[in-house]
Amino acid sequence: MSRSYRRTWVVPVLILLIAAFARLWQFGEAPPGLQHDELFYAQDGRSIVEDGNWRIFYADNQGREGGYIWFLALAYLMFGATTIMVKIPALWISLLTVAMTYRVAHDLFNYRVGVIASGLAAVAFWPIFIGRLGLRAGTLPLVALVVLWGTWRVCYHHQNKPAWRTAALTGVVLGFAAWDCCLPCRCSTCTVTARSRRIA
Repeated sequence: MSRSYRRTWVVPVLILLIAAFARLWQFGEAPPGLQHDELFYAQDGRSIVEDGNWRIFYADNQGREGGYIWFLALAYLMFGATTIMVKIPALWISLLTVAMTYRVAHDLFNYRVGVIASGLAAVAFWPIFIGRLGLRAGTLPLVALVVLWGTWRVCYHHQNKPAWRTAALTGVVLGFAAWDCCLPCRCSTCTVTARSRRIA
């Protein structure tokens, strides 16, 4: 591995470590307590493990798609009925969003833009707050970023090589949005897909 290649990845890795620290410091204590929506999500996630209550759509609490609740079921298997179980999926998604922010900005623009964009996502208030809140809203930026990146790669950067893997990944993520995010998320990802066709 060349020295320049290692240097290129040092800053993004440091940004990801800073993002992890900002989200893990007093994790489970700030913000204090749990919102009622978080409790509904956690209860449904627990019911998947204990009662086999596996659904695509959960009607309680005005209705919610099941995707994020499936992550909570995995968290329940790992951490049990704890505050960590409620909030840890949001942490995973938040850190993936920071990493994907770097990838998208780097590929569409350049290294400097990738560092700046991901650095802001790592330390800005709202990304940190959403990363500590056990709700599905945090999946929207990640889904939109993956769809934007995948569509751009397939349409403009395949360099005469088959891009079916990227297309398949993008399709899976966009399809998952239908079972995880609310209607605004699906509309946002469709808008991103349409607009990305005008890039270049």
